[in-house]
Formats: sequence, structure tokens, C-alpha cells
Amino acid sequence: MKFQRLQKRIFSLFSRADKTEDKQFIDVNPSETIVETQMEISSQKKDTSQYILYIKKAYNNFGQGDIEGALKNFDEAIRCQPHNATIYSERAYFRKNKLDDKEGAIADYTQAINMNPDNALLYFCRSQAYLEIGERQKSIEDYNTAMGIWK
Repeated sequence: MKFQRLQKRIFSLFSRADKTEDKQFIDVNPSETIVETQMEISSQKKDTSQYILYIKKAYNNFGQGDIEGALKNFDEAIRCQPHNATIYSERAYFRKNKLDDKEGAIADYTQAINMNPDNALLYFCRSQAYLEIGERQKSIEDYNTAMGIWK
């Protein structure tokens, strides 16, 4: 029940953030969107467009049943921008929701958290992955951290 309340709160905050001008939305496919700040997009334009291309390719590979190709393209996106938490969180989402690889998702969410420790959504997403593998205490800790950030 607490997770549902946090999830509603998160989506509420993101729907407000969607309307701000300092965000740019880049369609990966009709159901996934990557959010980048304007600063990140304008710095290293070439690498940015490359990593977006790799993420698009990853979802296309997945749609064609090529899981290995999808993961290779995510790896290439990370190679282009290894310090970009958004790429790790996108791969974590992919692993958790498309491949049912909760442990891989947790590893990627952890990388993203290490790069962006003030992002409540990353803690919340990792808490869900922990909960799904039965790590209740770790899930509660991440959930509480997410709530503490958003206060």
C-alpha cells in the first residue's frame, strides 16, 4: 500500500516536471521515454545522439527477439557516456521489466544511485526490485531513503 502511494506521488511529480521547459523528452519508442536535462543534452552533442541511438537500437533488438543484441546496444550506450545515470536506469528498467532480471536491474540501479544519490526515483525503483526478489529489508531501506529525499 505504501508503495502505491509513493508511486502515485512520483507520477504526480513527474507529470508536473513534464511541463517544465528545462527538460527535453526523447522518444525511445512509444512506451518508453528518456528524460535529460538541457545541460546534459547540449554538452557533448555527438555522444548524446550516439547513446540515444544505441538505446533505440536496444529496444528495436528486443522487439525483434534479439535479447543479446539489445544488451550489447545498452552496453554501447554506456560506453559512450559511462557517467550518465540515466542510461544505467534505462538499462535497469529494461532488465527488470523486459527480461525479468531483477539482480541485473539492482546492479544498474545501484550504479545510477552512485552517480546521482539525490534521485528518489532511483531508490524507489531499486526498492521494488528488491521486494520482487524477497529482500524485504533492503526494499524498506530504499523506500525510506526515497521518501526522505522527497520530503
